[in-house]
Amino acid sequence: DDVESRGLGDVYKRQYGQFVPEVDDIQSKIDNINEVYTNYTKQISYGKYQGTAEEIVAEMQSALKQAGIEEVTAALQEQFDALYK
Repeated sequence: DDVESRGLGDVYKRQYGQFVPEVDDIQSKIDNINEVYTNYTKQISYGKYQGTAEEIVAEMQSALKQAGIEEVTAALQEQFDALYK
């Protein structure tokens, strides 16, 4: 068989293409995280915030934690580990 490589993307798909996360239990947290990320990214991108850049980034990180980013990351990592370990 003469199979041509399609590059690094093809390798990535073969190596990680099986991972399809189950997000039903964490979808509301994902939605909250997306909302927080979008709101803060707009402020940061356009310089529309009070205080220093460091302060707004720290505020964003805190808001992401409150929205559940650590729980979502842990849930996705657990699923990934179950598939690939």
